[in-house]
Amino acid sequence: KEALWRAAVDHVFEQLDRLLGDAVPDIAGAGEAITPDAFADGLRAIVRAVAQLPELNRIMVLEATADSDRLAWIVERHTRPRYDIITGAWRDLRRTGSVAPIDETVLYYTVVGAASLAYVNAPEARHLLGGDPIDDAFVDAHADALVTMLLGPDHGRTT
Repeated sequence: KEALWRAAVDHVFEQLDRLLGDAVPDIAGAGEAITPDAFADGLRAIVRAVAQLPELNRIMVLEATADSDRLAWIVERHTRPRYDIITGAWRDLRRTGSVAPIDETVLYYTVVGAASLAYVNAPEARHLLGGDPIDDAFVDAHADALVTMLLGPDHGRTT
């Protein structure tokens, strides 16, 4: 049973990586200095990916409510590498003075929560919006809003 659960979690994270495509290396800087534009593109890719994978954040919310061997496994295998990429990129941007002085650990949870809640709570969002939060226009507007909040209006609109 545990092996099946782990395989299912691995599969969902593999889907995330597939949906993110090249965005995570862009956020990571791929050995080069990260730019605010690359970080913005990565944020947009994250929002689009989690919109298509609400089950990923539902699993995380469920598993993260209590300390367990499963949670420790998820953190070490899946979330810590992504955490390190996002927080490292933000730390690099802070050093350049090109972003607000927001602590990278706060930034990480801000991104994860802000990027995913409308899709994790999609039934509620449908009632509130009178439409589907998975609609491309909503997802793009959501991604642009997150980018604008974190990086400023110069990065807030896709071209």
